[in-house]
Amino acid sequence: MAAGVGRGQGRYACLALDEGASGSDDEPPRDPSFQISSLLLTDERREVASDYSATISTATKASQGPLFSRVFRQKQQPIWDREESEKMVSAHRSGIWRISELSPTQVVTCSYDKTAKVWDMMRGHCEKTLSHSGAALCAAAQEGVAVTGSGAGDLRLWDSKTWTPQGDVIKDPNQQGIYSVAFLLGDRLATGATQRPDEWEPTRKWDHTIKIWNLRKREVIGRCVGHTGGVSKLIPERDHRLVSCSEDGTVRVWHTIQNKGLSVSRKEHRGRIYSMCRMGDNSLITVGQDQIVRRWDLESLTLSGSYADSLTKENKAHDATIFDVCKVSQNTFATASKDASIKIWDERQKGPVRVLNPDDGFVYSVCALSEQFLVAGTQGRDHSQKKREPNLVSWVFPKESSGKVDAAQVES
Repeated sequence: MAAGVGRGQGRYACLALDEGASGSDDEPPRDPSFQISSLLLTDERREVASDYSATISTATKASQGPLFSRVFRQKQQPIWDREESEKMVSAHRSGIWRISELSPTQVVTCSYDKTAKVWDMMRGHCEKTLSHSGAALCAAAQEGVAVTGSGAGDLRLWDSKTWTPQGDVIKDPNQQGIYSVAFLLGDRLATGATQRPDEWEPTRKWDHTIKIWNLRKREVIGRCVGHTGGVSKLIPERDHRLVSCSEDGTVRVWHTIQNKGLSVSRKEHRGRIYSMCRMGDNSLITVGQDQIVRRWDLESLTLSGSYADSLTKENKAHDATIFDVCKVSQNTFATASKDASIKIWDERQKGPVRVLNPDDGFVYSVCALSEQFLVAGTQGRDHSQKKREPNLVSWVFPKESSGKVDAAQVES
């Protein structure tokens, strides 16, 4: 099951589960109760978890590891609340590509099964399923409204309180997929195109542009042209600037009123860039196919550092493609990888300060709801190509240890 490992003292905490009469690895346990039978303690201390006293009687307080971890599985009720079993909606049928925060307790997950789902993370309950005509690849939210986009090129606006659709589906004029999305000032929206499919005819044009939309008129009012690969993530900045990263291996900064590029990075990444996150006043973290975490000076778009794990086979950040990265605290960020791990990094140090192993196959996405609450989505497949259920996994950390890195952790 899921366990978190904290470097430094080597101590960890994990859940011991009573799954009843379990079946094979390809099927869920026959007994859906999935009760907690015990908690393995690392420091021989137990205390009542007051915030969850109605659902969990005891919890581990491990100074270097997560307080507890949770997994949402298909056709199984939340392991911390048996009363909610009738309300639990089946998990995604395909990989969870992205997770976007809606509130400190709510996220939306985007999946290749053509749905996006809204989750109450405190209850592990799916509140709404949002359908698309293609793989749901991205989501964003601002006060009162949310948007989801798909690989089929359809864009949907939702009331973020009732989750009812706002108007008809907005279709990309060129019928190309929407890979990334971000709200801009002035009732505008930016979308990034997906990577051109391998089977696409070479003679047919594929538009790897960033489109600027007027949400009231529901039409494209500008285009930012320059990327030659899928635009995997968009981050709005002040002064009408927009930062984009792409599967062409570059990062670019745009002016969204003038619809022109302001700067472009060198191709420091060898291969595709899948995600990025903002750190501090002027730093940007990027991850991708080359398994390396890179830090950029956002003002000049020059490389200012990189991160590696000495325990990896080739002294890289991960042993396989890194699909996602998110900011956790002022100085820490998390990466999700095909090597089936999530790593927590302090941007002031070269190596990871904590490693989480969901034991659930490839990890596609990661999202921090707070310094104490981390959520990840899996693909539903591992290196053996054995089919698994895509899961939404979360960790809750003790306040005194999350987001804070001491010298002992860094040096060990």
